[in-house]
Amino acid sequence: MAKTLLEKAIACHKFIHARHYSEGQIRSHVILPPAGLPDWSTGNHESDALATGIHLQAMSFWWATTKDPQARAEAKETARGLRKLQRVTGTKACFARGFKRGDGPSWDEQMHFFPREWHQAGKYRWVGDPSTDSLVGIMGGYQAYFELVADQKEKAEVAKDVDIIMGRIVDANMRILDVDGRMTLWGNMCPVILEENLNALEALSHLRAAHHMTKKRRYLNEYYRLIEKHDYHKKAALANAQASPPPPHYDWNLATSPLYALLHYEKDAALLRYYYRALEVQWKGAYKAGVHEPFVNWAYKVFRPKAPVRKETLEWMRTVDVGEQVASEPAPPAGRTSLRQQRKYDVVAGGERKAIEAVSEGVVRNFLRAYWMGRYYGFIPAEA
Repeated sequence: MAKTLLEKAIACHKFIHARHYSEGQIRSHVILPPAGLPDWSTGNHESDALATGIHLQAMSFWWATTKDPQARAEAKETARGLRKLQRVTGTKACFARGFKRGDGPSWDEQMHFFPREWHQAGKYRWVGDPSTDSLVGIMGGYQAYFELVADQKEKAEVAKDVDIIMGRIVDANMRILDVDGRMTLWGNMCPVILEENLNALEALSHLRAAHHMTKKRRYLNEYYRLIEKHDYHKKAALANAQASPPPPHYDWNLATSPLYALLHYEKDAALLRYYYRALEVQWKGAYKAGVHEPFVNWAYKVFRPKAPVRKETLEWMRTVDVGEQVASEPAPPAGRTSLRQQRKYDVVAGGERKAIEAVSEGVVRNFLRAYWMGRYYGFIPAEA
């Protein structure tokens, strides 16, 4: 018998906590034992900030829907995980892509794009060069926690964190700076060198949210400067609208998350026309691209209540793999699910070049957000 969506949500939550959750952080990609360490810290941590922010959104919607004390406790812990991304670097306002416990370099740090960006900080290893994607996760997570979970003391803590991060970005003319003081590889929201309309949308959203949470006028001033002098509102309306090359599949979510916040905070009718235009682009474009993850559908329905719940959205929720086999055996065979792949890594370990065969495992970071956001807004019933 097929599981209900609630049962899938419970299975997904157990899966995440079994291997992908540590100190409030979601590890988006791990290497399973025996190649990986038994604490599940071995892996690629470059998207942990984004995954952690999405999880904080999910836990915030869970709490707002059910008032389950477990949801509030986990939301608080995940918010602390976002804060640790900032504190682990040892440099004020500089935040990490992800972190793990470790006392020196390990072979998995050679994976993917950032082998030279790993740093030691006491008992932690952390990977730098954060991107605008990382910032979308952090700001989206904080925004949901601030609005749905936090008490006054916790709101003040979030506002302080946001002020530290966004203050440095504003000082750097809308660039994300790394520990060396240079702009990160994908940290460009600067009007002088802007390359993507998506980054204009992200910049406006983060500034509007920063003003809402901190009450500091400097963020609103920067927001209007980018609009009045650099037409960021017009660029935001065209986020992901390009036909060639088409946006990568993950950009639909990366545009929708800041839009969701921006449409909550902006009240000016003239500006809202541009932001609603951007919402239409995401709604139609994601569907045309075959991206049916529910967040785009849900965000659109929040602001366009007469929009349908697309059948493809519910089908995605019913069929997506959430790693349900995780509790039964420590290292499932490669190919068991779409989350796991047999990989061979060519690395230098112990001073010698060698090939390491391993099972890599990802995490469905969007399912819990989809489920609890859908429940919160009543788009999916409790019995579904």
